[in-house]
Amino acid sequence: MQCWPSNVLQTVTVYWTIGGQPANATTCQNLPSELDIFFDHTDTLKPDTIETGLVPCTAGSFVQDEVPPDLVRIVIMGPNQQLGQAAGGPPSVTVDL
Repeated sequence: MQCWPSNVLQTVTVYWTIGGQPANATTCQNLPSELDIFFDHTDTLKPDTIETGLVPCTAGSFVQDEVPPDLVRIVIMGPNQQLGQAAGGPPSVTVDL
């Protein structure tokens, strides 16, 4: 696992929409009720990728502290299925599922 000095880590907020609409009980009805968000600093998911654990689809956002500065992508997963991804880096990212 790679370690970064604490002074270079950043906070990233991920927002998700479903078909361009805000996440809520109606728009999430055809998706898994809980999502897993991965913050990756390489092109593929690796053992040192940051994983949030399960987040309710209806939450519509998640804040992750201590993300490495060379973030490459953010991936939102359902059970064994990638639902969406975005390029990483900025302090906030929106992924449309």
